[in-house]
Amino acid sequence: NDALALFHCHLCAEKVLKAIYIHEKDAAAPKTHDLSTLVAELSDATMKGRFEEFKRMSTFSVAARYDDLPLLEEELEQGRMEHWIAFCDSLLHHAQDHTS
Repeated sequence: NDALALFHCHLCAEKVLKAIYIHEKDAAAPKTHDLSTLVAELSDATMKGRFEEFKRMSTFSVAARYDDLPLLEEELEQGRMEHWIAFCDSLLHHAQDHTS
C-alpha cells in the first residue's frame, strides 16, 4: 500500500535525523516524531535547508498509519512517491557521510 510506503519514508527520515542529532550532540535524541522539531535542533546546514520537506513529511506519520488518504492524496501520486523515496535515499547517504 502506497500510504504505508510514505509512513516508512517518515520513519527513515526520523531515524536519520536522530542519528545526526546523536552524532552532533553526543546525547540521546528527543522523543518526538515531528521531523521539523528534530531539524530545528541540528546544526547540519543541509538538513536545515530541507526544513519545508521535513515539515511536509511530518504529516505522513499519522495520516499514513491511520489511512487518512485525503490528507495524502497529492503525495500518493506516482511522481511524488518517487520524490519521497529519492529524498529518503539522499538522507541516508548524507547521514552516512556526515557521521563517518
